[in-house]
Amino acid sequence: MIEKLQQLNEKLLTTCDLSDQKKYQLIKQLLTDKQCFFKMNIKTAYAILRDLGFQENELQDTYMALIDIKNL
Repeated sequence: MIEKLQQLNEKLLTTCDLSDQKKYQLIKQLLTDKQCFFKMNIKTAYAILRDLGFQENELQDTYMALIDIKNL
């Protein structure tokens, strides 16, 4: 699952405006740690998922999949 987020972020990083590059660089750095979602609060996790293009109705299921120990 984290690999999908890394791919989405790479795509956004190459197509974003200069003003958004810093944000996507930071997300890229965070996503290098496969356990990053275990280390951040839910508000931050949801904000990252929104930045990566997930819709509100997808946030909870996606977040739950990311913190599911089976998916590590």
